[in-house]
Amino acid sequence: MPEIQDVADYVGDSLGLSQQAAQTKRGRDRFLRCPFHGRNGEDPEPNKIVVLPDKDAAARWRASCPADKLSEFQKTNPNFYTVTYINCSAEVKALSDVICTSGNAVKIVNASPKDKDLLFVPEKNLGAWVMEQTGGR
Repeated sequence: MPEIQDVADYVGDSLGLSQQAAQTKRGRDRFLRCPFHGRNGEDPEPNKIVVLPDKDAAARWRASCPADKLSEFQKTNPNFYTVTYINCSAEVKALSDVICTSGNAVKIVNASPKDKDLLFVPEKNLGAWVMEQTGGR
């Protein structure tokens, strides 16, 4: 949603957004976040409005990468190093080598073992952005 990000005062991961929400002292501030982000900063102050444009986003991410399918795919390449976006199921996290947020994904990928084949799951848009930022690493 570039048109929304272009006018935002802050763009970042859920932790950063929650910290911004807690520090903001202006009038009726509005925060746009996915449903799972609400858990990190529920009702930070009564004068904050949290907008959830897609209440089913988290469910779609979880459904896009079921643990059994990931496990089967990982078996096709024993050299996979699995980097997993934090907003996924506990079962998928258990199959992962490292967990990342949108705020640290580039750093995590850059620090991953160079002799491994990276598998970034489950968020394809974040994965594409990370590839762009890391030169396809």
